[in-house]
Amino acid sequence: MGRTADPIRPRARFVASATLVLFAIVQLSQFAGVWQHVGVGGLFLGGDFVVYYQAGTLLDRVGGERLYDLDEQRRMRAELFPTLSEETADYYLYAPWMAVAVRPLSWLPYKTAFGIWLGLNAALMVLAVGLAWGKRSERAGIDRTTATLVALSWYPCLLILLSGGQSALPVLAISLAAACDRGRRPVLAGAALALMSYKPTLAGPVLLMLLIAGRWRSLLGFAAGAAGLGAIGWEGAGPAGLGGFLEAAATMARLRATRPELFSQASYIDLRSAIGALLGFGPASTWLAAALLLAGLAWLAPGWWRAGRRWQERGESAWAQASAWLPMLAPHLGAYDATVVIPGVVLALRELDRSGRSARGIAWPVGVAYLAGTVSQPMARAAGIPALTIALAWLAAGVSRATAADAGTRSAARTAADRLGRLPKSVFPFPPSEPSGPNPEEGSGPAASESDHQILTRSSGGR
Repeated sequence: MGRTADPIRPRARFVASATLVLFAIVQLSQFAGVWQHVGVGGLFLGGDFVVYYQAGTLLDRVGGERLYDLDEQRRMRAELFPTLSEETADYYLYAPWMAVAVRPLSWLPYKTAFGIWLGLNAALMVLAVGLAWGKRSERAGIDRTTATLVALSWYPCLLILLSGGQSALPVLAISLAAACDRGRRPVLAGAALALMSYKPTLAGPVLLMLLIAGRWRSLLGFAAGAAGLGAIGWEGAGPAGLGGFLEAAATMARLRATRPELFSQASYIDLRSAIGALLGFGPASTWLAAALLLAGLAWLAPGWWRAGRRWQERGESAWAQASAWLPMLAPHLGAYDATVVIPGVVLALRELDRSGRSARGIAWPVGVAYLAGTVSQPMARAAGIPALTIALAWLAAGVSRATAADAGTRSAARTAADRLGRLPKSVFPFPPSEPSGPNPEEGSGPAASESDHQILTRSSGGR
């Protein structure tokens, strides 16, 4: 039966709905030109979408061989957006197939193209939450509509929609992969993850989970999907475009490894950036980040390996944990990419629903992460405190606790004990059973032939 009196749902809906209304007002004022060119350096409507629009235009007018030429990108940007300040400008460094995908938008006026881009990304976010949620009841005290509203109104999601960036694809990729895997289509699940190849650093932790779990068909599906998208990029941008992308990715990786201070740490939430913001960048912080990363993997890996042995029962929990811990495990992650945890939280809610538990246990981590998303960048700039990274680490721990292998068993056993009325909730695990068999003083009925332990074990599914 649904928990209609649970206060979590109406409060979450109110806060999320109010935030989305405010966002809609801000976005409409941008489209109306109220503050389209106001801000430091000349803030542009959908500023991050500029790099996608100029990449599509460059691909259309010049060709793929100059797609990753920074000088050519600057020239094209100056031609398309003469009022855009060079200080706030960014460069297109994503996979060639993404430039091919956005190329049709470059044929439209910029404002129209951005409106379509904004609507498409919002729709993909809604679809992603729906795919991760699947068909479930509302016993956990939250429903699909509430989960969708909260996800869309979270500041990292609003930030990426408002700025015109792209973080919907990794959320969709993980949700679609989990949904395909739930339907016992592992190859399609891996192919869905190939959508993350536009920014390869995002896919690494999820692929590592599949490798540890021994999900070879999913890994094969990813390889096939990535090859297909690579072929699209090859066809649209040519071998020079693909080579330029690999060279740009190698250059960025080298700079991240050797000159992390060049990047705005307030905009990044990965583990190394967070520790560098707290302790300063140097060998000590690098080694500490590496040690924490290895410790986290050592803690997660046994659970993923065991999940691989019982994948039909534990696979969804492995997907949830890989999604929730991705910000801690990825080598490079922007604040807007914090949205990758959304599938993990939704899948954890499914697990709570499956075992008949309330969502209250994960409500605090979700609430703190929701608030931290709003204040993280000001706190990072003012005091060097990576609030969002800390909140996401707590949230990931909450997801792991909700999807732990024995959590549902403990809950089911307690429920069985309550229903039978034989043991109080505080008695767990069960005490040794009395010897089975007929009691000469009480008769030889069915109740006398089974111990309490046997009845409870059988009632909880033998787990």
